[in-house]
Amino acid sequence: MTVPGDISPRSSRIVAAHAALAGLCPLIPIPYLDEMVIRRIWRRMFRALFDAHGLELGPAGAKLLTRQPSRLRGAAASVAWLPLRRLLRKVAYVLAIKDCADVAVAVFHDGWLMAHVLQDSQKIAGPGRSPTDPAVLKRIRKAMLRTYEEVDPAPLRRALVGSFHGARVGARHALEAVKRALRREPIAEEQHGDDVDALSTRMRDAAMDEWQYLEKLEQRFRHNLGLPERRGDLRESPSALSRS
Repeated sequence: MTVPGDISPRSSRIVAAHAALAGLCPLIPIPYLDEMVIRRIWRRMFRALFDAHGLELGPAGAKLLTRQPSRLRGAAASVAWLPLRRLLRKVAYVLAIKDCADVAVAVFHDGWLMAHVLQDSQKIAGPGRSPTDPAVLKRIRKAMLRTYEEVDPAPLRRALVGSFHGARVGARHALEAVKRALRREPIAEEQHGDDVDALSTRMRDAAMDEWQYLEKLEQRFRHNLGLPERRGDLRESPSALSRS
């Protein structure tokens, strides 16, 4: 199977696990609570990715990276209207699934690009600077937001919508995710219950099937960071990322 970039299996699992948990939050029947939990999961994903690369991202750095919401085409409006939709109590199941996928795709994009940049963290930070330096984090976030204005995430969104349609996860697991976040327990890669772990795996597999989109996303991101385009990023591997 052809896979994108050089993101490690561990990083891909971290991204998928957090995106899956955040994507379940629209199922929480308490208005506005889901937004708070999404942001907490979002920040924890960044800290987990830094930790996976031997770096420590403090609370201030995580807040800096999540200060501005991701502006993905077609998803930003949906996420912005989330509180009103919650008050309307899920007019339709299809709408609820779209909300889940829109949140998941936004978190997935942020995690995937951060995992990509951490592979070249010292090159991006520059001599004598740490990747956790606020100026470096601001530069990374600015490049992320610009990249989102230049790409159409429809391929990945469709893939993740399919993942949620195939999942058997409801409000009970969404509430369990809330409890973990509020208790500030670490979100392990695969310790959320069989249904949620299955959703995370399904999302990773679906994302890997869209490797051409992910490759384009990474290249635009590198361009916006001022890094040279990589050659030969795609390589043959027997499901190295999606099944590892």
